[in-house]
Amino acid sequence: MNSYCRIYKDPSPYDVADFLIFLWLIRLFAEAKNNKLLIKLIVEKMAKPEMFSDDKWREVLESFEVRKEQLKEKLFESERYYSEKKQQVFCERFYATIHLKMSEIWESSDRIERH
Repeated sequence: MNSYCRIYKDPSPYDVADFLIFLWLIRLFAEAKNNKLLIKLIVEKMAKPEMFSDDKWREVLESFEVRKEQLKEKLFESERYYSEKKQQVFCERFYATIHLKMSEIWESSDRIERH
């Protein structure tokens, strides 16, 4: 989160919530797979950035709750259209895509932090 907030100077609460929802999706997948190490890593990555005030962080958390509700609605809708097997395949492909994107973000943020 700190790297993300340094890259995107003064992001809006919804910008941060949009970033957090990707981490949340990975966490949900890790919980389903009972991957405690990945859950711990995600929780650490979702921590309040150092540069945010408590008020700004509360705004982010409120925005994040809205995004989580929107995700629940989308997942509920998708259940009506996809069989359980297709959902599993979708989730695994989605996880792979998110994992790749998050790896790219973390690598780029690590490079920025080193400079």
